[in-house]
Amino acid sequence: MRRILAGIIVLSLILTLGACGKTNPNAAKADERAAANITSGAAKVAQNGDYIYMSRGDRIVRFNPDQITEKDTLDDFTFKTGNYSDICIFADKLYTIESVSEERSELVAIDLQSGDEQVVKVYKDDEAKNLWFNNLIDDKLYLWVNGSIFSLDANNDIKDTGYRNPLFVTEDGVYVSASVVDDVNKGLSFISNGSVVEYKDLKEKKVDIKFKYGSRIYMTVDNSPAYIEHKGNQEVTYIKISSGVSNLSDAFVVCMNYVDSPDKTLVLSVGTINPDSTDYSNSMFSITYTLDVETGEATQIYEKTHIVVPLCWPSVIGDYIFVGGIGDSTDWITGEIHLR
Repeated sequence: MRRILAGIIVLSLILTLGACGKTNPNAAKADERAAANITSGAAKVAQNGDYIYMSRGDRIVRFNPDQITEKDTLDDFTFKTGNYSDICIFADKLYTIESVSEERSELVAIDLQSGDEQVVKVYKDDEAKNLWFNNLIDDKLYLWVNGSIFSLDANNDIKDTGYRNPLFVTEDGVYVSASVVDDVNKGLSFISNGSVVEYKDLKEKKVDIKFKYGSRIYMTVDNSPAYIEHKGNQEVTYIKISSGVSNLSDAFVVCMNYVDSPDKTLVLSVGTINPDSTDYSNSMFSITYTLDVETGEATQIYEKTHIVVPLCWPSVIGDYIFVGGIGDSTDWITGEIHLR
C-alpha cells in the first residue's frame, strides 16, 4: 500500500543523488511544499499559479478556489476524465500516472492549459500495478517503479538511481528501515556515498518518514509525530500532543503534513479500525486533525469511513487541506461547500 505499507529491504546498490544546480529561495520553498504533497499526500493535489489541480480518481479537476461558489461542485471543473492517480507540476506541465487497464499504466505529461497529453513511458504488468511518484527534488521527479527508484528530468530522460525500496529519498542519500518485522518498518538508517548512519534510539520502533522541511526530516515514531535533523546528530525530537487526539498509539497508521510550516500547524490523518462496526463498508475510518505545535492542542476537522484500509493522505495548498485514500476520491475538507 504505497509508501506506508511497502516492505523495505536492503539496498542492492548505493549511488549518489547529486543536487542539480541551485535554486532561488522562493523556488526552493515552492518545491518543498510540492514535495511534501507527494511524500505525505500521495501526489493527489498540485498548484500552478491561481489554479489547483486535483486527482479525483475518475478525473482531474482544475479550479481557482477563490472563484468557487455555493452553487458549484468540483466536478463542474473537470479538466481531464480518466483513471488518474498521482499528479505533480513538473517542467511546466502536469505530470500524472494514468491507469489504462489492470495491466497497463502510463506516465503522462499534460499541457496545463489545453489538456493535450504526451505519453512519456508505458508500464506493464507488475510495474503498472506498483507505480507512483516518490519525491520532487530540485530539477528531478522521482518515481517508484515496483520497488526501484527512477529519476525523470525536464527532457523526459528516465534513469535508474540504483535505489531499491528506500523509506525516503533525499538529494544526497536515502533513509531505509533498519529491519522489517511482520511488514512493519523498524528502526532507521541513512545511507550516503556508501556510508551508513544508524539511529540507535529508533532501533526497536516503528518509523515512517513523511516529508523533509529545511534541514529536518519529519516522521512518525510508533505513530507519534517527531523529527530529526537531516545529516545531523542522532537526537529525535518528539512533537507533543497535549489534547484532542485519543488512542494514537493504537492507530493503524498516521499520515502527516503541514500548514504554513511544521513549526506552526501539522495536519494528522489517523487511520483506525472500528471495533464496534458490523457493517463492512464502515468497518474502518480515518480522522483528520490540525495540531497547534506550540500548544499541543489538536482539533478534529474531518472523519471518513473506509471499506479496505483506514488510510487517508493529507495534502495542503495554502490554508486548504485535502485528503484522499486508496480507491477514494480526494476531498477538499476545509470548507463545507468544498465537500460537494
